[in-house]
Amino acid sequence: MWMEIGKEQVDIEYVDCLLFSMFLNGFDNVLQWILKKGVFSNIYTFVPINLLILCNFGKPLHKDCGPCMILLDSLHMTDPLSKEPNIRRFVRELYKASGRMETGRAINSIHLLLPKVPQQNGGEECGVFMSYYMFLFAMNAPKSFSRTSYPYFLSEHWFSYDDVDVFEKKIRTFEKRCQTEAAECLARKIDSVEIEDKRKYDVGQSEKKDNERCNSPGYLYPMGPYPDPSPANGPKSRKG
Repeated sequence: MWMEIGKEQVDIEYVDCLLFSMFLNGFDNVLQWILKKGVFSNIYTFVPINLLILCNFGKPLHKDCGPCMILLDSLHMTDPLSKEPNIRRFVRELYKASGRMETGRAINSIHLLLPKVPQQNGGEECGVFMSYYMFLFAMNAPKSFSRTSYPYFLSEHWFSYDDVDVFEKKIRTFEKRCQTEAAECLARKIDSVEIEDKRKYDVGQSEKKDNERCNSPGYLYPMGPYPDPSPANGPKSRKG
C-alpha cells in the first residue's frame, strides 16, 4: 500500500496498533518508540484505534492549522466517543514524554473530529475498512490540514462498497503472493540445508571408509622411496 502511495505523496507515518495496546496495559516506555515515528514532525500520524489520525501535532495549539485528531470508525453503533478518555490520556502522555511545556488543560482542548464516513455492513470487515481509510486518506490528504476546511473529502459518500470489494481483492492477492514467496524461500533454504547435509554425510562416509581400510589387519602402509640395491649404488670399499 505504501509503495503505491509513495512517501513523497504526503508527510505521513504509521504507528503499530500493538504499541497503543501496550500503552493501555501500562507499558509507558512504548511512548519513546512512538515518538521516534516523528509524531511531532509529521503532518499526519496513523494510529490504528479504529483509525485515529493525529494532525499537525508539531504546530502551536489554538490555531486553525494547529493540532487536531480525526477518528474514523466503520461501526458508529459502537459509540466511538467511548474511546475518547484513552485517546486523551495517550495524547497527554505523548506531550509529556516529548518534553513539551503545554498544560494538560491545553492538550485536552485539542479537537477530536468524528466525521461520518462509509460504514461496514457487519462486524467482520474492520481490518479492510481501516486499511482502505488509510489508503484513501493518504492518497487525498492535503499537505496542510486546516480545521476551517474540514471535513474535506471525509463524508458518507467518500467511497462505495464496490470500491472496498476491489481493494479487498488486491489485499488478498498481495497476501497470497507474499505467502507463496515465503513458502518458496523456505523451500530453497531447506533444499540448501539438505544439500549441505548430504555433502557432509558423503565426506564423513568417505573418511570412515579410509579409516576402516587403514585399520584393517594386514594393511601395508605405503613406504618409500626405497634405495636402489644395485652394487653401483652400494658402499665403496676402501683400498689398502
